[in-house]
Amino acid sequence: MTKAELYGNIEGILELESGTIKGDEVLESLGEWNSLSIISFIAFADGMLGISLHPEVLKKAKTVSDLTAMVKQKISN
Repeated sequence: MTKAELYGNIEGILELESGTIKGDEVLESLGEWNSLSIISFIAFADGMLGISLHPEVLKKAKTVSDLTAMVKQKISN
């Protein structure tokens, strides 16, 4: 999966318009980052990338870059 595809999936989880995510956004500033979004990202990472993420670790993410770092082994540029 490319970063662009990852960002597209994050946009879908957060119900944002396509092209909104560039990579450095603060998650709280995106408005829809909440416990449901965290669970959705966990399900995405597990189902699409085969990566198990713990909710407590994911709660520490502050930016889109933090999310990208958590799945970096499955992301290509």
